[in-house]
Amino acid sequence: MAAPGDQDVPLSARTSLANRDNAHLFISCHYNAGGGEGAETYYFSGSRRGKRAAELIHNQVLKSGIYRRNRGVKTANFFVLRETKMPAVLVEYGFMDDPGLEEAAHMVDPKVQKAFAVTTAKGVCEYFGVKYVPDSPDKPKPMYKVTVDGKEIFDTAYVEKIVGVVKLAIGRAEEIVIKKRQ
Repeated sequence: MAAPGDQDVPLSARTSLANRDNAHLFISCHYNAGGGEGAETYYFSGSRRGKRAAELIHNQVLKSGIYRRNRGVKTANFFVLRETKMPAVLVEYGFMDDPGLEEAAHMVDPKVQKAFAVTTAKGVCEYFGVKYVPDSPDKPKPMYKVTVDGKEIFDTAYVEKIVGVVKLAIGRAEEIVIKKRQ
């Protein structure tokens, strides 16, 4: 993540990070403004690999199940496309000020965010020639029964919590029993 959180990160810092870390692909995710509708994806003119990545990602985004007018794959001289050493794309998933404000509402809808994230990932996988593996339902974490000096203290699935108790017990020379529940 070149710009995590809510603070604005200068474009030069974003591209510098990607260049320094020798990234293989740079993707800039946005919602457009200007009163239009639909999705569009950009790459830097002359970048064959950027064009290929943009086309693959854009085609997947259009398959998200979230209707978007296809505004196409286009070239642009955007800073993040121009100043990266690796292929770069900028995806506009819709407009934050579309006439009906439907696309705007999608910006904050977790299901829509997930759909666009998944289809973007599918496009990235296709670009790199690897199989997309969907999320599997989280397997339940194993539960542990923690006993200190013969007294049951708690049940937990969080190993970090056990580490804290172990540290305290070591300092007090207490006996700890940890049993994994089946």
